[in-house]
Amino acid sequence: MSNENSINAPDNARIFLYSSWLAHQSYYDDYRHSRFHSIIYEFGGSSHTQGITIAQNKCLGKGGIVWDGAYILADHLITQKCTTPGTKVLELGAGTGLAGIALAAVGGCSVTLTDRAEFVPLMIDNLERNQDAVKHAGGKVETPRTLEWSTDEDVITPNMRGAFDVVLAADCVADIYDSSALLHTIHATLKPGGRAYILIRVRIPEHVEGVMEEASALFADAVVEDIKSVNRSSHHMLVKVVRTT
Repeated sequence: MSNENSINAPDNARIFLYSSWLAHQSYYDDYRHSRFHSIIYEFGGSSHTQGITIAQNKCLGKGGIVWDGAYILADHLITQKCTTPGTKVLELGAGTGLAGIALAAVGGCSVTLTDRAEFVPLMIDNLERNQDAVKHAGGKVETPRTLEWSTDEDVITPNMRGAFDVVLAADCVADIYDSSALLHTIHATLKPGGRAYILIRVRIPEHVEGVMEEASALFADAVVEDIKSVNRSSHHMLVKVVRTT
């Protein structure tokens, strides 16, 4: 599926088939696919692809539609085998749940999806749509839940504190969001030795520089990684942080 196409789903919903043409786009518009009820995403390269279907709800605002960063992040982690079956993964600011569901349905990970309360029903809907793929891969997705970011790491519930091997955050860094709260929430939920992948769409370079400085102070290891995906773009950067203690 190398081209943009739409098809009629069994329920007459419009479904958009999303593929690697993203890498060749020169301009990124967050709302350009919002008219589609659902989007099919494929992972794994041209020789062996696996797909998931993600529904959108533009009535929820930007959090109810899929941003390119979620797909780019998931595709990178899957193609680079950054996780193994059973890896405990937490997605922060999950929105539709694309990245986390992909790691469960393609990578066999054990995933927890979180965001603000208004997005939980959409995440549950998307989990149900892809439950067969998750089971087939040997993955697991917990019932999506609410998680508010905080600079006070003690507010993280004990069952989530230091509980995850990998934390994901796609398109969660912008001047309208509390980046300090995001970084502290990542630090609180990672196991010692755990790592987080933060996919950033660079809008204001100075803001991103500030986030990198804070990440370097909070984590022993905070580096920018090359995005190994056919869908990479000059608009995005991938930051990997590691919690050592």
